[in-house]
Amino acid sequence: MKRYAAIILAAGSGRRLNLGYNKIFYAIDGIPIIIHAIRPFFHDPHCKQLLIVGKDDEMDSLKRLLQAHHLHDERTLYVPGGTERQHSVYNGLQQVKEEIVLIHDGARPFITPQLISTLYDKAKAVGAAVPGYPVKETIKVVQQRQIVKTLDRSVLYQVQTPQAIQTALIKKAHDWARQEGVLLTDDVSLVEHYHLSPVIVVDSSPMNIKITTPTDLIIARAIYEHERTGGQ
Repeated sequence: MKRYAAIILAAGSGRRLNLGYNKIFYAIDGIPIIIHAIRPFFHDPHCKQLLIVGKDDEMDSLKRLLQAHHLHDERTLYVPGGTERQHSVYNGLQQVKEEIVLIHDGARPFITPQLISTLYDKAKAVGAAVPGYPVKETIKVVQQRQIVKTLDRSVLYQVQTPQAIQTALIKKAHDWARQEGVLLTDDVSLVEHYHLSPVIVVDSSPMNIKITTPTDLIIARAIYEHERTGGQ
């Protein structure tokens, strides 16, 4: 039977949104972003550990929020975050007991059960898997406002979370990174950096957005309304 742990990263901020508070608490249709992000994992019987990594001073608020939305049970554990995303993931990994771990941004509210299942299957078979989709725009390398190179769009993908990885691999990568002072932007980058496993890209959708800017909030509300009405 499938079994996995989920790490939900909730120690971010609302700096680029100018909210004055952690963006995960921003409500879409009255429901905070973090609740949208957690629900698919909590309601998946294959999720055996749900690790919420947050700020120390927000931990009580997170607990109350999850309890109020009936997303708290014996699987739920709250873990203090670190100064960087990678440090927060490391803290969460210390509590993982399952063979596969899915690491997800708490500010990414539109993950689907189908994508979770596919990512799990690929990570189990190969080692690591990420959701992604081909970029639509032409991508330029720019230095001091001058274009120095145009990248081949046909081989470029935009990747998202959750990122599914065999736990032993990602723990090894994090241990080596801490020893060497390596700091990278996402979880599978560490697996790639140390050549620990192939990383498979699973087809995803641009609607699996991460809330980062004010424009993202407009898009998120539109996506939510589209899903609520069944695309009508």
